[in-house]
Amino acid sequence: MLANMVQDENLIDLRSRTYAALQQQFGALENSQLRRLANLVIFLDQHWIPVSYEKLRSAIALLEGGDFDQAITLISTDIGSLTYALRYAPATAGFSRNLTDIFHKLGEQNLLQILQTLNNEKNAPDIEESSKLELILLREIVIAAAIARLCAEQLNGDAEGAWLFTIMGSVSRFFLLKHCTSQYRRSISKATGEISHRETLDKELGFPSLYLSAYNGKAVCQNPEAYNDLADSRAPALSTALRTAMRLRDAGLYYAQAASGIALSDPKARWTETLSDLKAFFGSTPAELIDSRLSAAFLEYGIENEVFTLEDCSFAKLNSTYGKSLPPRKCCIEKLQTLRLAMESIEGREDLFRKLTDEIVHQCGFSGGAIYLINPETTELLCTKKFGELVESENYSDMMYKAVRASFRSRLLLSGCCADLPEADNRFYFTDFIGEDDRIGAIYLEADHDTARNCPETRTVFKAIREIVQTYFEYKDLSQQLGQLPWQHTSLKTK
Repeated sequence: MLANMVQDENLIDLRSRTYAALQQQFGALENSQLRRLANLVIFLDQHWIPVSYEKLRSAIALLEGGDFDQAITLISTDIGSLTYALRYAPATAGFSRNLTDIFHKLGEQNLLQILQTLNNEKNAPDIEESSKLELILLREIVIAAAIARLCAEQLNGDAEGAWLFTIMGSVSRFFLLKHCTSQYRRSISKATGEISHRETLDKELGFPSLYLSAYNGKAVCQNPEAYNDLADSRAPALSTALRTAMRLRDAGLYYAQAASGIALSDPKARWTETLSDLKAFFGSTPAELIDSRLSAAFLEYGIENEVFTLEDCSFAKLNSTYGKSLPPRKCCIEKLQTLRLAMESIEGREDLFRKLTDEIVHQCGFSGGAIYLINPETTELLCTKKFGELVESENYSDMMYKAVRASFRSRLLLSGCCADLPEADNRFYFTDFIGEDDRIGAIYLEADHDTARNCPETRTVFKAIREIVQTYFEYKDLSQQLGQLPWQHTSLKTK
């Protein structure tokens, strides 16, 4: 696969320049290894990690307006843009731990040109259109970086350095599982007690995989051995700061990979290593602290959806899967209990829907919401019911519609923060389609930001409410629904 990735004759010059750059950085590699690595590097230039083009364009606008530091802050919340820009920053022989310093060395105009190239040539998929595998692997990077930063804070250490090093140390697994899937999975099956996974992977790829990480992360650290697992590192001369960062990165990666369970020979063993690391850092396993940090990270990166759900990567869920079971969070239990008791008091289907939208949704922590149904003749989503406290403005309605439409089209539960709209008062939304084989519409609910942040299981409660709404609709013909529902139809869009 790697040998066939770059075939276009127009890339001969680019291949030569890339080969020369790799040879200068990694002179110890054999020519055949350099060629294979160069082919993959060129391929990845055009197939990068999913990017939030909305954030990318905002960062470009900030740079064009001369707001360099604010642009850096925004870039740091988008994994795709961040890692793409960092691979073009100057290499360091040591360990660079400050993102602002790295980008200032790169230069404002150089950073602007790099981001404009990414935006104009679309060298990465839009995060809104990512596949489930891409989102799972992206989630690994977010989780690993968040855990590494949390552990560094516990040690009163270099939190930004741990976060940055972990991100750049995680991207190669994304690329190899996405674009070299068969080689990666074969390497796992061939690994034994005597032959490590790293050795079998290097043989499958035709070059040492650590060098791909070192090339992508050269602005943070260009030493390939730094991207090895700390336990397997053969470079005792690495600095104390770097070895500490490796230890923090490993803790984050172990947790993240146990959460995804993808391409691991023994996820349970990986979780045992995770518990050992966490206990070494904290003296215990701080389940709620970890869950809170992961929830905050998903909000920060603006990518929480059906894949980016705390429910599947919370400490309790993983520990119940791989180790000792822990009880769910109290706030979730209370809200589900509220929902169950309210349902028991309902008489008839019409009473169900009225009480659900007028009373129960609010009691379960949501401030308001809307129901959308699709017109089968025009395939237009109609807002057929609004309830609770929703902002009345054109921009706000635009935001709601886009979120609902994205959920309806992708068949995914989507969520996010409305922080970009001043009138939204920093609310947090959840939306999911209604219908199984035939989608008939979507549900949209909002909670205040603190509720979503402090009780991540709000997502679970939303799913329960969505099932009730779906049950209400599934017994009626769609044409009857549009003609007989007891509320006024309002179209938010006519596209």
